[in-house]
Amino acid sequence: MDEKGKIRHQDQFLSFDRGVFPNYAFLRSLRNALEGKPGTIFRYHDHENNYLNHLHKQLFVESLQEIPNKFELMHFIESIATPTSSNASKWECANPMQDLYKMITEHFYSLHARGSNSIKAVLPAVIRSSDYIREKYSRPVYGTPEIPSLNFPVPHIWIREDKDFNPYNTLSSLPGIPNDLDLDLNESIDLEVKDGGAAMMAFAKLQFTEMPEAERTLYRDALLRYCELDTMAMVMVWEYWGRELGRW
Repeated sequence: MDEKGKIRHQDQFLSFDRGVFPNYAFLRSLRNALEGKPGTIFRYHDHENNYLNHLHKQLFVESLQEIPNKFELMHFIESIATPTSSNASKWECANPMQDLYKMITEHFYSLHARGSNSIKAVLPAVIRSSDYIREKYSRPVYGTPEIPSLNFPVPHIWIREDKDFNPYNTLSSLPGIPNDLDLDLNESIDLEVKDGGAAMMAFAKLQFTEMPEAERTLYRDALLRYCELDTMAMVMVWEYWGRELGRW
């Protein structure tokens, strides 16, 4: 999101190949997406910060023969992540990721969240609290030139009454299963990816289950759409607050 509130889905990464160690490829992709670009980076809770610290510890013991740019990658982590107590290395972070979860616990409360601060509960609460967000995303603006997307090639409506005003409920089972793909009915139900547990199971299947390439592609596309919405959920929360404060 730029300073005027213009939104676009810009970058993404998913390790798709089986049996490939993904960590450093992910880190290089993240660095390419973020390094040298001004602005604030948001995360939700401690997960992203903890895993970047984990990668930092992994890189620390790598040799330069194995990872020639290990110090560049470590420096990138140090530029956006805060060192945790479990990390022996300590550094001063120049542009630390800002924790949207912390902002929510300190400044936002809604009965619609039913006592939960999970993004899965906070997003529907924001939607029910904001006429602006409901009106905007009840229209087919996502996946268009107005809000470009890498995974929704046709306009997508995030907020629908028949989906209980919850964008995660619009991530129904994968569309367009090819006619020549022989899937058992019960197996096809597993292709629905709209929460973290299902996402982990889908990724595990990509890594460890023998399946036709067309089916692997379906799992990959579902994972990318789910991850895109997890990021977009934070954008909608920030957009709601910006609207309330008269930012746009």
